[in-house]
Amino acid sequence: MNSQVDCKFFEEHLDAYLDSELDQEMRGRMIRHADQCPDCGERLESMTRLLTMCAELDEGLTVPLDVAAAWRRAVREEARAALHKAPRRNGRVVVRALSAVAAAAALLVGGTFAYRMGALPTDAPMPYGAQPSGAAYEIEEAFDEAQAPSAAAPSPQRKAAAGGSVMVASDGPVNDSYVAGEPNADAGERQKVVIRSAERGFESSAFDQTMQSIGELVSDFDGRIERSSVSGQPLEPGQSTGRRASLTVRVPVSVPGEEANLDKFLTSLDAVATLTYRSELADDISSIYYDVKSRLEFSRAQLKRLNELVTTAASLEEMLMLQDKVYEVQQEIDQMEGQMRGWDSYAADATVSIELSEVPARDQVQKIDGTLEKRVRDAFYASINWLSAFMQDAAVVLAMAVPALVVAIPIIIVVWVIAAAVRRRRRRRGK
Repeated sequence: MNSQVDCKFFEEHLDAYLDSELDQEMRGRMIRHADQCPDCGERLESMTRLLTMCAELDEGLTVPLDVAAAWRRAVREEARAALHKAPRRNGRVVVRALSAVAAAAALLVGGTFAYRMGALPTDAPMPYGAQPSGAAYEIEEAFDEAQAPSAAAPSPQRKAAAGGSVMVASDGPVNDSYVAGEPNADAGERQKVVIRSAERGFESSAFDQTMQSIGELVSDFDGRIERSSVSGQPLEPGQSTGRRASLTVRVPVSVPGEEANLDKFLTSLDAVATLTYRSELADDISSIYYDVKSRLEFSRAQLKRLNELVTTAASLEEMLMLQDKVYEVQQEIDQMEGQMRGWDSYAADATVSIELSEVPARDQVQKIDGTLEKRVRDAFYASINWLSAFMQDAAVVLAMAVPALVVAIPIIIVVWVIAAAVRRRRRRRGK
């Protein structure tokens, strides 16, 4: 083999030879080449001598006993700290998890109590489950589609007029001159158009008689029951709650010869059972009412002029363009007329939402049975009924919170991941 090649091979494998990593055949080749090549032989001899000197450096040296003992104590303390550190970390994780569960449970319980006390909105779109009539939806659609400079930003009055949770009443006769296209009255002569609504909550031990009394009272004041629903079972001995009724009643604000018809109805209604909740609302929508009325009169005049132009059109193309404009203006007029009719309907009749709950009679509640077994049994059943109702309300509150949780949970996870990464980076810097 070539001397230059052998020297290169020797240099590349010298470290492996010194570390005893070569097999017997390869070691023999390396030794033969070192015997034949003075340079490689000298290099092998010097490296072997250097390794021998390094191996002899620690001969006769011993570690002092106190140093060895200190080193062993340090090792044992580090091992003991490592054993105690992991359980502490696990304990902190458990505490954090339990704290999170306790906080979620506290929020759910607090939200449920707020829901039961009426501080949170119910699942019904209107108080006591009242549904707006079809006319109200027509009003809302007409208002959204109507085009006018003053309708750019809906005000609270406009929202109410669009058929929300507030119904319409009037302090006086409704001005329906828009039907005949009469000119507007001066601002000082305009009668107010006021949205009125009322809510009542009752408790009664005579559920059927109270329902009958409400129906007779509505009839006496020329009203009507738009919606009525009853849920639950009749009250049994030992129970604290029974049936529950929800009614939506329409009552004229005023009738011929009696301007305060609605107020007298509410006064009489408050006496039918034990009143637990009452609310009344009045919202003045006069500005939007007369604004739409003015635009309606303008659109009627515009339609009349367009019809005149159609009869004098000079060409078929011009006549078709005018007819398209007539159709567009007629649509606006129909929408505004429907809007005005809806407002007048609500101005004539106010909406009263009534909630009635069946409860035990006062003497039955105060009466104490002398048998301890029955008292314990009744208390147990009452607790079960209360817990069942509470869990149902908790399920409703949890369902109400789902949309917010869908948004909040990803944000919380992202924040937690970022915080964990920051903590890990600080630990690495500390180390």
